[in-house]
Amino acid sequence: MPIRRFSFWLLLSSCFWALSVAQANPETLSRSVYKGSFSGWKVEMVRTLTHTGNDQYVLRSEAKHLFASVVETSEFPLQRPQLIPTSYVYTRSVFGRQANEKIQFDWQANTAFYSRSDRPQNNMQHTLVTGLLDPALYQIALQADLANGKENLQYTFIKRKRQETYEFQLLPNEQFSLQKKNYDALVLLRKDTDNNKTTRIWVLPELDYQVAKIHHTDDGDTYEITLAAYQGDSVRLKQFYNSLLPELTE
Repeated sequence: MPIRRFSFWLLLSSCFWALSVAQANPETLSRSVYKGSFSGWKVEMVRTLTHTGNDQYVLRSEAKHLFASVVETSEFPLQRPQLIPTSYVYTRSVFGRQANEKIQFDWQANTAFYSRSDRPQNNMQHTLVTGLLDPALYQIALQADLANGKENLQYTFIKRKRQETYEFQLLPNEQFSLQKKNYDALVLLRKDTDNNKTTRIWVLPELDYQVAKIHHTDDGDTYEITLAAYQGDSVRLKQFYNSLLPELTE
């Protein structure tokens, strides 16, 4: 069975039960725990957004097991009204065999360099343009745009040897239950020209626009994760989202 990686929250390794532990951090704006399955295998993931000082942030997801681990980290400053990726690292280790994918952004030179430790032939330099994101950071941009009431939900990011654009459309709202409480959920469909692929995302405005559920199918394979627990600093997250609104001019 082919294994495809869609993003940290859409695809992991299908060969293990993943356990994640995130330590409490007073600078953590949000911490989300997800549980689900991929092709019949159980997974659990933790995703955190942390402020590291001077408008610098880290978005991190982590899954661990005795024989495997997956860690995805995006480092970026927030420079109104833009998220500016500076470093992206995806590390996967299965039965002691490790592979790293990295993207280093040089905005002064308008270039980004993608490298992969186990496939150096895939290394590639990309030309940067304003608004270009990394494979994880577009997720935060989506949450912020929903919080700010934007309707054009389109994001371009570097994906290995190419640049890819995801576009989402809003569907009718649905109810989502978390810890015996019902929430009104925004439902998004990712537009895809491939009829064998569908991705739906549920987002909870009442919980700081965190992703509540993702359902992804790809040529018969099914992946679904659901929010199991959430902690967030609503005041600081609202400030964070508002910082991505364009400054008003007189």
